[in-house]
Amino acid sequence: MFAPIGGEEAIGTPFIHADEAEASGGLLMFSEMLDMSKAVETVPDSLLPGGHFDCSVDTYQRPQRWEQGQGHNKIEIRGTPEGVVGSPTKGTAKKAKRPVAAFLKYLTLVHDEILEAFPAGTQPKVEDVTVRRRKRNGAISQGAHEPGLEVS
Repeated sequence: MFAPIGGEEAIGTPFIHADEAEASGGLLMFSEMLDMSKAVETVPDSLLPGGHFDCSVDTYQRPQRWEQGQGHNKIEIRGTPEGVVGSPTKGTAKKAKRPVAAFLKYLTLVHDEILEAFPAGTQPKVEDVTVRRRKRNGAISQGAHEPGLEVS
């Protein structure tokens, strides 16, 4: 996880949609788009006791993923009519600074490793990344994007 643990800079609630972590990131990066006067705390209304199905971002790594609970739980508009599934009112821009910096550092690492493996102008062998027909691969890799070109 890219978040500090403990202290006032820590995100104290589990990551889930429209929560403390997302509100903190929004407040840091585009605060003019968030109206925190409308933020509310929400506990989803569920048909089953908690613990069986994971949440939408698989926070807990439970055996049943969130989407496997479809049909066994309330649809989002009924279970969380506010459109919030967490605690956005606990969010602050300060809480997002270190996680965002860590993510950007990681993203830079991935970018640099991709460029090292595939310098500009190079790409992996087509045969190594697909089983599609060679004729189609050649057209696609050369930039022939004609309407209706099948890529399956």
